[in-house]
Amino acid sequence: EGEELAEVVDDVVSVYEGRRVLGRFRELEIEGRQLDRRGLEGVSSLLQSAGATAAEPIPKVVRALGSRATGQPDVPHEIAVSPSDPAGRALQATLARSVLRLMLHDPVTRIGTDAEGVHQMRVATRRMRSDLRTFGPLIETEWAKGLRDELKWLGEVLGAVRDLDVQLVRMAHTAGDLEPEVRPVFEQLSARHETARAALLEELNGNRYVALLDRLVDALHNPALTPTAEKSCEDQLPKLVARPWQKLKKAVKKLRRASSDEAFHNVRIRAKRTRYAAEAVAGALPAAESAAASRLGKRCADVQDVLGDVQDAVVAAEVIEGVGRQ
Repeated sequence: EGEELAEVVDDVVSVYEGRRVLGRFRELEIEGRQLDRRGLEGVSSLLQSAGATAAEPIPKVVRALGSRATGQPDVPHEIAVSPSDPAGRALQATLARSVLRLMLHDPVTRIGTDAEGVHQMRVATRRMRSDLRTFGPLIETEWAKGLRDELKWLGEVLGAVRDLDVQLVRMAHTAGDLEPEVRPVFEQLSARHETARAALLEELNGNRYVALLDRLVDALHNPALTPTAEKSCEDQLPKLVARPWQKLKKAVKKLRRASSDEAFHNVRIRAKRTRYAAEAVAGALPAAESAAASRLGKRCADVQDVLGDVQDAVVAAEVIEGVGRQ
């Protein structure tokens, strides 16, 4: 009567590594429309009588990847840490969270329809740089410096796109009914954004980025730790937060209403580092200290947000002035 009863999908799947075919398989799927289970089993019997064999209902990607699909992930979703564990384990846990964030937002960034992808990748790189500084007493200096340098490179490439994302949104919101008159500003920003995004995609497709991912996965599994890292989280981690906190307090005490934009920006950076340090250790401390670290992190985040608005305004003024001169 013209109604679709079922659909038989005949797939030939090839598995590639580069341009080389590693494997190939054929899979038949029966998808029901109007037929009930008995009717679908009838279709299945016809296919099997023609030579098809029953197979386990395994997704194609799992069948293609083979044993790798059911193995342990390169980056664990969570590394449990307790106050009595070695402090080095806390570093592994916080690195794992950031590496996972970086990888999960990589495809979002490449597709380019959601600016949050670039934002989250940049946050991941900044957190890792900050965490490597925070955990400095527990890790070998040269090993940490090499990672921080590469993360700085990636952060700068991501930042070139992210900063323009922020400015485009901010200025569109601020301009209101003046937007037609200031259209040259938006045209300049959009052109810069297109150039920055092209440069970012080129780097993400390059060997340097892939090498960095490999180094990060190895770092979270095999960090270059010092003997101090063998001491307990409860003993070592509070000291790690105290260092950036003291630097933040010192920077704040120097602030005056007439202080330079750079001075306020410096306080924002200090607040961010203290926040990241507090968040990195909170889950590995006893309950009371963990709660205190979480509160400190939240309050630093509030300060960071306010000073972030100030810094965005400073950058916007510089951009507008630069376009005006041009």
